[in-house]
Order: sequence, then structure tokens, then C-alpha cells
Amino acid sequence: MDRISQLPKSIMDQILFRLPAQDAVRMSFLSTTWKSLWNSLPVSEFNFCLESEDGLDRKSRKRKRSEEESVTSVDESLRVLHEHEDQKRIVHFRLTGRLHKKEQASDIDRWIKLVIKHYVQVLELHINILFNYIDKLSPRYSFPPASSDLGSLVVLRLSSCDISKEALKEEGMRFSCLKELSLSLVDLNGLTNELLSRCPSIEKLKFRACINLKDVQLCGFSKLKNVDLDTTTRVHSYKIEASNLQTLRYCYRTWKCYPLDLEAINCSNLKELIMETPGGEISLQYIETLLLKFPFLEKINLSVSYKSTELKILVTNSRH
Repeated sequence: MDRISQLPKSIMDQILFRLPAQDAVRMSFLSTTWKSLWNSLPVSEFNFCLESEDGLDRKSRKRKRSEEESVTSVDESLRVLHEHEDQKRIVHFRLTGRLHKKEQASDIDRWIKLVIKHYVQVLELHINILFNYIDKLSPRYSFPPASSDLGSLVVLRLSSCDISKEALKEEGMRFSCLKELSLSLVDLNGLTNELLSRCPSIEKLKFRACINLKDVQLCGFSKLKNVDLDTTTRVHSYKIEASNLQTLRYCYRTWKCYPLDLEAINCSNLKELIMETPGGEISLQYIETLLLKFPFLEKINLSVSYKSTELKILVTNSRH
């Protein structure tokens, strides 16, 4: 390593940019020389919206022109990455809008594969699902793209996408540096635990109104500190065993709500618990069990139905 560190900067740049993403990130922590090299690379941020004023126009010609202009605009903006292929890294890439047709997914795949070559750290995809009288329900985007090296990602936020079964099961598909995963209206296709198993460094996890979120097993994630489980459908099975978890939010919004299953939670160092199950009932015994199970709780926020006046008084007093 000492000999490599003595090489000219131009050669070290080439070495860094030819490593797999997760290895390149790790290299930046090995020595002050490599860290300095990593930090010296020019940084870019991109924020794009695929919609324009014509984007929802009912006249297909205007909409087609708008789609083409949106794609061209993104391509033009990303041209700088081609011009400085070995000299730029990306901190943040954000894309919002919606797919009018399935063919547009290939453009998004192409953009993602380009930015991950430049070690993108924060990736946000917010693909809106809208209904209109021409296209009915707009198509959904499948993430991740096939044959992608996503090892540099630190934050991943997805909205209204599908998790790709084929891509996720590819050998070497890992999110080794990922610390934050936020999924909103995402169809997990029954791959929740498959996805989580590829995120060994996860610290913050959020599910909001996701589809096919049937089984959640959060066990063995030593770095996990924050979990937000917000669902409109029942999660039939879940288990959380995370010794360093500090904040847990459990929100269940259906006509028949189920309170948090305390037997499925083993987080002895939990400091904050938020439970929102407006239609669910809990008892005084439930509260007592909760307090015994989480002895280090500093904050409790409950939005539930109470079976007794005694319980209501207990919870009210605990807030003061």
C-alpha cells in the first residue's frame, strides 16, 4: 500500500476510478493520502424532473414532445460526466416525475448506471403513479437496474417503484455502504428480507405504505438505530432484534388496527417509541409490559384507543 501511495496523482486517480464502487469507498479510509485524493475529486449534484407543463396534456403530440425534451435535458446535463469520466464523483442524484410508457425505463436505467460509475452517494427516485383517461395507470419503474454496482450508495430513497427480483438476486448485488433506506409506496414483491440482507451497514430504515410487505425480519443489524414502519396493510410477520436501536415508529392505518407485538421486539436500548394505531386498543397490562421491556425509554408517543379510564390517566400523566 505504501508503494502505491507514492505513485503520481494521475495514476492514483485511474486506480481509484477502476475499482468496484464499494472498494473505492473503502480505499478512501485506508490512509490520509487516499482520503485526500477522494476529497479532491470535483463533486456534482443533480436534481431532475421528468414532468413539464405539457407533461399531463391530453394531446399526445404535446406530451410526446415534452417526454423527448425531458430526456434530452437530462442527457445534456449529464454530459459533463462523459467529458470528465475519471475526474468527477457525485454526491446526490435526484429524479422525480412519472413514466408515460415502459420504454422510458431504459433511460432511467442508463442514467443510474452512469451516475453509479461516479460513486453516487445519495440516490433518490420518486416516480409518481398517476391515473389519466388516456393511459389509465402509468407504468412503474423496477429498481435496481440489472448488473449495477451500487456499493457506493450511502442513502437510497425510492417512491412508487418496484423491487426487481431478477436484479436483486444477481451475484454480487450488495449495498455495502448503505446507511439509510427509505421506501414509499414501493412494491417489494415479497423480497423484503432479501433486500435487507444486502444492506449490512444499515442505520436508518423506513417503510411507508409499501406493497407486499408481508414479512420483516430485522435481526443481526448491529448498526441499526432508527426504524419507521408505516403501513396501510397488515404485516403478517415481523421481528426486530437490534441491540442499538434507539427510535422505533410503528404506524398501522386500517379499519382494524393491531398494536405493536411486544413479543416480536427485542431492543433493550430503545429510547423513543412512537405507536400510531388509532383503531387499535391496548390495556393497562400492555403499557406495564411495554415499560418493563424497554427500561431506557425516554419518550413515548401513543395514538391508540384505551380500554379504561385508568389507562388514559396513566398515559396522560406520563406526558408531563
